[in-house]
This record gives sequence, structure tokens and C-alpha cells, in this order.
Amino acid sequence: MVFVLEWFLLDSSVLCGDPEPWLRLTTTHRGCRSQTGGWRDEFIVRLGILSDSHGRFLIVRKALLLLEELGAAHFIHCGDVGGIEVFEELVGRPCTFVWGNTDVPAGGLLAFLHSAGVSVPTSVPTLLDFDGQRIAVYHGHEPGFGRAAHTLKVDYILHGHTHEPRDESVGSVRIINPGALHRARIKTVAILDTDSAKLSFHEIQA
Repeated sequence: MVFVLEWFLLDSSVLCGDPEPWLRLTTTHRGCRSQTGGWRDEFIVRLGILSDSHGRFLIVRKALLLLEELGAAHFIHCGDVGGIEVFEELVGRPCTFVWGNTDVPAGGLLAFLHSAGVSVPTSVPTLLDFDGQRIAVYHGHEPGFGRAAHTLKVDYILHGHTHEPRDESVGSVRIINPGALHRARIKTVAILDTDSAKLSFHEIQA
């Protein structure tokens, strides 16, 4: 089986001021290296955001298809991914993920990700820059998450963990939780237009 590598590993050891840890994805350069090592041009505006799938790969499949229909060009999974089957749905799509508190990055899962050529996150948070919009991605259980809106120079913080949708501004930082795809009465994902700042939540039928 051949996988198309479209994942990103970021060093986020410098959280404020220094732009070097940021992965920049602009409207003309997605920031993903092709198999030939060059930069590929692709237009990115809409981000598909999902979280807390806890291994439920069938609903993840539905969610990804809906987000693609809505124009998502990059996917962000905010943790508690839940196993190889979910990663099989994500691999091959332009996607960033973070570990959740129930994820176990060891053994067979790491072996699978390694064999698929997937770089795994090793620092918190994961930092992205979409055409000047700075985004920090957490799961939501990490030390320092509660004060992140006050300590990070970002435009958006994305997270999961609570299994509840959230769209809240703290100062100049917008905090978004797409909701959950498991253990939620209404299972939701979100799509964010980084150009217009429009956010919408979408229910996924289990």
C-alpha cells in the first residue's frame, strides 16, 4: 500500500515572537513537500476541524466526506484520534493532528504511522500559519492550555477534549472546539474559512 504523505511535524518550542517554529501555509503555497521534494502550489482557505473520534472510523469517514463537500482543503484533528483505523481515513489527505489524553502513541500505532511516513507531533501546541492567520492546536488537557489565549501570539486556538462545540473570543484570540464525533448527543465538526473568518458547525449522523 502506498500512502501520500500530507502531514506536518512542527517544533513549537518557541511560543511567542519567533516565527521560525511556524508552518506557513499560504493561499499559493500549502507548505507540503511533494514526493520530488519541491513545493506544491495549492489554494487553501477552508479548514475542516474535527476531534474526539475515539476510534470511530466510520463516522470519521462521513465527517471527512462532508467537510470535503464543503470545500475543506486541510483537516485538523484536535486529538483523541483513537487508533489505526481513524488514521487510515486521514492518511492521504492534507491533515494535521495532535495527541489527546486517551491516545497511546506507542507500539503498533507508532509502527503504522512510521510505515505510512507520517510525522507525529512531539511538542505542544502544534503551530500553523495559514496565510498570516496563526493557529495553535491543542487537545485541551495539556498543562498551560487554560492560559494559552493570554500567553501565545496567535489568532486562533483549536482544541477538543470537552466534547462540546465552542466559539469564543478571549481578547483578540478566537477559541474553537468543533465538538466530538463520539460520546456527544449531537456529533459535530466545524469548518473555518481563514479568509473571511466564517465558522460553521455541522452535525454528523452516526
